[in-house]
Amino acid sequence: MRLLPVAKIPDGATVARDVRASALDRMPMLSAGATLQPAYRRALERSGIDYLFVDDDISAGIEPVGIVPHEVRMDAIRAVAELLEEARRATMRRRPVAREAILALEPVAKTIVLEVTRRDPVVPTLGETGPPGDYLPAHSVDVTLLGVLMALAHQRRHGWIDPGTSARRYDVNVAGLQRLALALLLIDIGTTAVPRQLLEHPGPLGAEDRDTICRHVAHGIEMLPAGMSFVVQAVLRDHHERWDGSGYAEGRIGEDIAWEARLAAIADVYVATTSNRVYCEAALQHEGWSTIIGGAGTQFDPEIVEAFRDVVVPYAPATEVALPDGRIAVVARVDEQDPLRPVVRAAGLDGGVEELGGVLVQPVAIVAGRERAA
Repeated sequence: MRLLPVAKIPDGATVARDVRASALDRMPMLSAGATLQPAYRRALERSGIDYLFVDDDISAGIEPVGIVPHEVRMDAIRAVAELLEEARRATMRRRPVAREAILALEPVAKTIVLEVTRRDPVVPTLGETGPPGDYLPAHSVDVTLLGVLMALAHQRRHGWIDPGTSARRYDVNVAGLQRLALALLLIDIGTTAVPRQLLEHPGPLGAEDRDTICRHVAHGIEMLPAGMSFVVQAVLRDHHERWDGSGYAEGRIGEDIAWEARLAAIADVYVATTSNRVYCEAALQHEGWSTIIGGAGTQFDPEIVEAFRDVVVPYAPATEVALPDGRIAVVARVDEQDPLRPVVRAAGLDGGVEELGGVLVQPVAIVAGRERAA
């Protein structure tokens, strides 16, 4: 299968995966195996769904994978949506969120860590975008998935310090990953205290409105019940801080920022960049990848960017790329040591399918049906 902008998919194409108008919907609006028709296309566009996986002869057998199984992600989004709704009610009552509501996410965090730690070592395809109405809960979950995957890669590369013995270990620190996962699931809790019209504002904001949005960091801390872990507090407090001191809320620099928050910052920016928002179309995976790689040493901790590079590539399986001869190809496999030269499939000159490796690829210069410079 391949991932395509809805506007670029021809009528009659075969939908490869179920499509839901919202992650909270149990029933798909369009089922895998359906044939795309003009009426379906209009419904997808009304729902804000820009990309679909489709099946065709060239991409046959290419099976993109996510960080966790699809239903695990959907269940997590539903759980976070419930927590955010509880946070809104708590804000109206001017009280912290009930401890029980936050602890209800612990099984979700444990499931995510279990799935990430036992997944096959394959490159995830992260380009499928959901409707913008799901942005807040989906963002929190996708930040968690990517953050845990990055943390696991960092453990394997650098190890971790056992607080009981002060020794460096290279096995998997499951408890540490679970604490991180819970913190990341809560990353957007403070935004529930910000007026929705500001969060979804389509143009530049004035200084006062920007300050209001920036205060979601303080709101998030205030919403926490007493006794929450240092990891949760650090992630909520510092995930908008930047390695060079240019972030907020306190302008912390370098290792004065908690490690978990430095990691959260990278996951947060990548997921935000590549997600549909009411006021902003999603960037493609290679654009988000370039944002993070280009920010190493300025915006982001360069050591954690290494872990990001270990698990995210610019062109993942099922995504389209342009070849030097102008043909459009589909990524079949990725060499993590040379991610700009994946193995691709394209239509051959003899009418068959040609598989090529070692070719430097470029992005396709059409996003959601609109021309854009590559």
